[in-house]
Amino acid sequence: MSDLTVNNISFHYPEQEVLLKNVSFEVSSGTSVSILGPSGSGKSTLFYLLAGLYSPTAGGMKLGKHELKNSGMVGYMPQDSSLFPWKTVKENILLGHKLARKKHAFSLDHWLERAGLVQVADSFPHQLSGGMKQRVSFLRALASGHNVICLDEPFASLDALTRTKMQKWLASLMADDQTFLLITHQIEETVLLSDRILLFMNGLQGRPKEIINPFPRPVRFEVRKTSAFWEFVQEIEIQLE
Repeated sequence: MSDLTVNNISFHYPEQEVLLKNVSFEVSSGTSVSILGPSGSGKSTLFYLLAGLYSPTAGGMKLGKHELKNSGMVGYMPQDSSLFPWKTVKENILLGHKLARKKHAFSLDHWLERAGLVQVADSFPHQLSGGMKQRVSFLRALASGHNVICLDEPFASLDALTRTKMQKWLASLMADDQTFLLITHQIEETVLLSDRILLFMNGLQGRPKEIINPFPRPVRFEVRKTSAFWEFVQEIEIQLE
């Protein structure tokens, strides 16, 4: 397992103002961290940089002792499920394993069972519900074998009931040997799924403000019904204003 370090990175798109400037933060291995902030604050761009789709204009990123310079070093799940329509569920999932930089064990049957996808393993994306598509997309990222997985608003397109089910499902998969970075605009979801929260405001410079979640993983969905949970949600909302 390796910690993720972002050190003084800057980035801007051609002919645009600097989006991220000298941004630094660390993510300890085995934790879940949410990136929270308004649209246009550079959250998705940060994930593009971590996934190797773009390169920072300054600064660097490390996973343990290794520089994050190329794609394929972290798992990445975009907002859209982005499944290949001509491939079945199991073929889409296994694509992540085939493209992995390092060979590793991955039990397709085990994960199909845990995701509730056994009955649709040979189905095509157009035959799936929105929640099923998101589960397939997540398993494809998981099959890549990376210790760090970036999830960019994975449940944004789902209805409220399905979203709640998916939040509980993802929480059940979070393990101490896996690191998750999550972008979401829903503060409640942030509290349910994150150990730490980093606030990305427009024109971010330096270190983003950090908030520690006071609720441990095992009790988050239980305390959701308490006033303490919603008071904490409100505190975060105030800090975003």
